Amino acid sequence: MGIGYFPSWLFDDELASGQVQQILPDWETIPIPIHVVSPLERPHSATVKAFAEHIGKAMAR
Repeated sequence: MGIGYFPSWLFDDELASGQVQQILPDWETIPIPIHVVSPLERPHSATVKAFAEHIGKAMAR
């Protein structure tokens, strides 16, 4: 048993099944920026652009 600090989406199934419980549901933290970094010298492939866009949308939720 213990207390952990994790994004709730990592435990969607466990929260739904009751395996884990959220003990401070109203507590929020300060947002931490995340950056996608790649070399400027190279043109970005469609895959890299799609990945960066996907991560940006996913993290905005």
